[in-house]
Amino acid sequence: MRYAETEVLDYLPPTAWKTLETFTASARISRLRPRDWRLFYDFVRTCHANQALLSKESLFGFLTNNGFADDVASELGSVYLHGRALLAEGGMSGNGEVV
Repeated sequence: MRYAETEVLDYLPPTAWKTLETFTASARISRLRPRDWRLFYDFVRTCHANQALLSKESLFGFLTNNGFADDVASELGSVYLHGRALLAEGGMSGNGEVV
């Protein structure tokens, strides 16, 4: 197990870890497809529902250690924070669409 993986595991409940694993195992890491984005938003919703304390920096480290380019990992980290903020304000529907 790599350092970044250990760090992420410290902040994620098992259900959120499973959704992150699903995303990273199937995502096209060079350029995300619509299906990849749906899986990532599932991860964001799961983190929110389980009150995960994962930081953008920890997510970035995990993603780059798993082959994602810095720019893609940075974008995903920003989307993660934005999605969490929207969910905290009640601004996303159950299917991931902004309302």
